[in-house]
Amino acid sequence: MQNFEDYLCERNDTIDNTAYQLIGVLTAEDPGGSLEDDPATPNWDMAIIGEVVDAVKAYMKNDKITTKQLMKYIKGPDFPTGGIVVNKDDLPAIYESGQGKIKLRGKVEVEELKGGKKQLVITEIPYTMIGAGIGKFLNDVCNLVESKKTTDIVDISNQSSKEGIRIVIELKRGADVENLKNMLYKKTRLEDTFGVNMLAVANGRPETLSLKQIIEHHVDFQFELATRK
Repeated sequence: MQNFEDYLCERNDTIDNTAYQLIGVLTAEDPGGSLEDDPATPNWDMAIIGEVVDAVKAYMKNDKITTKQLMKYIKGPDFPTGGIVVNKDDLPAIYESGQGKIKLRGKVEVEELKGGKKQLVITEIPYTMIGAGIGKFLNDVCNLVESKKTTDIVDISNQSSKEGIRIVIELKRGADVENLKNMLYKKTRLEDTFGVNMLAVANGRPETLSLKQIIEHHVDFQFELATRK
């Protein structure tokens, strides 16, 4: 198709970017992904690429494969900030419909200190907490202390670096660790909901696609591309 200046042909077959969306949207490495996104944006690793390649190969061997069977290879989202999917039982329906909500929790570890004290160390967070959300989390925890909703917290610090996320909450001796963890999940964004909408441009129009449909469009496009030559 000609662009508005009528001299440069634009690609009409936008579905070819599903190769990137397969890795991006299906594994949530690029959770806002659509076929228009910059494919260089996601920070992929070889394990994620391997999962997607295996799923594509499985579809090519059996195009009657179900979403549930494809999830043997793509088990769920893999967010850059980590986190724990609380509602794993909802994932098959989300991948079948292409939309839904994923409940994410940060990963909290308990470290023993001298003198019988403990500290909570957060090493993974919901993707929705990334960036300014970490600062808001720190403020929310401080507000819990100031409002006397908890007296178990002595100090909090963000020790995150390029090596990874590390938010440390120092506790007083005898603190009720499990109760405090539950409070953080309930009162802060350490537990949050991530909306899923696997929107893609397919056959020239935007559609919300299932996991299998995205793989199907990708394979069909690659076949068309190869046979055109």
